[in-house]
Amino acid sequence: MNRLAEWKQAAYAAGRGLGSVHMRGGLGITRMLEAGGASLLAKAEDKAACVGLPAEELIARVTAFHDARLAAVPDLAVYPELRDERDILLEKYRGMADEGMTRELIALCESFDFWCSFRCHAETGRWARGGLPRARPRERCRVVYAPETDRGALHFKNVDDPLNTWRPLPVETPPGPWPFTGLFYDGVGSGLHIDDAPPEIFPADARAICRRHATTVTEAEELLTRYNYFWASANLLVHDTRGNAVAIDKSSRCRYAVRRPGPNGVIFINGMSSFDADYQAWIEARRRQYLDESGQDDTTPEGCYFKFAGGTLRNMQRRMQAFAASPTFGALLEHLSSRDADGPLCRTGVPCHPDDAAREATLVQRLYLLDEKAMMWRQWVGETPVWDDTWKTVHYR
Repeated sequence: MNRLAEWKQAAYAAGRGLGSVHMRGGLGITRMLEAGGASLLAKAEDKAACVGLPAEELIARVTAFHDARLAAVPDLAVYPELRDERDILLEKYRGMADEGMTRELIALCESFDFWCSFRCHAETGRWARGGLPRARPRERCRVVYAPETDRGALHFKNVDDPLNTWRPLPVETPPGPWPFTGLFYDGVGSGLHIDDAPPEIFPADARAICRRHATTVTEAEELLTRYNYFWASANLLVHDTRGNAVAIDKSSRCRYAVRRPGPNGVIFINGMSSFDADYQAWIEARRRQYLDESGQDDTTPEGCYFKFAGGTLRNMQRRMQAFAASPTFGALLEHLSSRDADGPLCRTGVPCHPDDAAREATLVQRLYLLDEKAMMWRQWVGETPVWDDTWKTVHYR
């Protein structure tokens, strides 16, 4: 089987998996999704009410926009990897359709967020976020890579999301083969309410393309920055097994900041922020613009959340500087489990505003011991927070 056939086969399988969780219901990463595409439809209805459109009209607009995205022709001189990408995407959509997803549900799954960010305000004059009783903050997670500690190379992630959509993972984790033989990718959510519209709308998945074509950290950085217009709302950390690493802060579809490892090779990313001073200043200016244009201030749910995220950024920077000076296994556990009141690195489930219904919490902690081919993990279970759960260890083959 040639590489294109393999990629199409993998895309079809991914589409089947995505379609299955939306149509049968189940855990979508950290959120329990309702069967029959109900979660996608509920999201569309919520946004439709926010911008004053009937839900059916909003869904029709998103579906037409998704068709336009798929018909767009990217510049193959700049993006030669996209030569067969439309066929690969169609295989993914075929897999989703084979699980029962309609054309409209596929469009909502693949292009709804893009429409909300770059078409909604122009078409309706209203933002698809803000001013709602249920705020939709998008601050997500923290990741740290430390190539040299007293337990060898470590990769730690706090996985954050609202508690009200969480269902605990099965305790028994089949060991299976070690999943990281080349590059290790990990990301955190870092969205913007107001962003510059990119010149490219074709629905290419830059990170999936990177996994197909990049074999080194340098190649991954080149591809991900060249595909700047095709991805956003996530800060990404890429490293190999030899201590090479890069962090790309990517809140925007048109802007990014690249960061290198610091002392002792330690590198980290944080949700809803950038450790590049100029980029962070630009992000904060866009947040202020959003609050002003949506009639909010620092006392509203989202204004409070932005301040809360700023506290987390400062605490992450302070704690990681201390960790990098003397990187140890115990120190990393301590820092990523810290719960400073002005911005905890380990989310506590306590809203930062009385009207914020989203109980943001650290749902899962995963610590990969790369030299030992093992993973330690724990999770939030019922009323037991993640920091009180017992660590479990998976030893890979």
